[in-house]
Amino acid sequence: MTANSHIPGEQLSQEVALIGATIYPLSSPAIEDGVLVMKEGRIVSVGKNMPLSPETRRIDVSGQSIYPGLINLDGLLGLIEINAVRATGDDSETGEINPNVRAETAVNPDSELIPVTRSGGVLFSLATPRRGRVSGTSALLQLEGWTWEEMTVKSPVGMHVRRPNLDRKGAKGGGHPLGVVPALTVSKQMPVEDLNELVSF
Repeated sequence: MTANSHIPGEQLSQEVALIGATIYPLSSPAIEDGVLVMKEGRIVSVGKNMPLSPETRRIDVSGQSIYPGLINLDGLLGLIEINAVRATGDDSETGEINPNVRAETAVNPDSELIPVTRSGGVLFSLATPRRGRVSGTSALLQLEGWTWEEMTVKSPVGMHVRRPNLDRKGAKGGGHPLGVVPALTVSKQMPVEDLNELVSF
């Protein structure tokens, strides 16, 4: 397996301004011929005809459009490369109770799927463990970085607990009596004893 051609960029300490694009903020109408200013990897201001420091690096992006980045929630990006190849999957552990699992430590930063996903405007992904009643903790990742440590923005985000589907009515119609409902996310760390009680149906 070889590395993909994308190389993570260095964080710029210099202030950078993107000038001339149509900017689509979340909380206001589109800004034609707008200016977006970034510093140390963060957006610091958005507007039109804004005064800029002489030290600011100016990049003309006239005719382009700038949108907010998308977030892939409850995903397996970086945890599974090829569904049909079991050796490329690292989304679950053996056993039913695994509160110790941290999804970010299993992420492959060199996944070929990461640059492809990012090119579609997805800049963050919530890596979520699978299987078992207590699957482990998820982590919010930025889709840029040499290692999982560099990619991790927040960890843990939540403890993911799955309970059996108690509705057996749909079994004859194609449903599965032992199916799994969407994960219940516990917002804070819980003692193992409490988790055992929570999933003991």
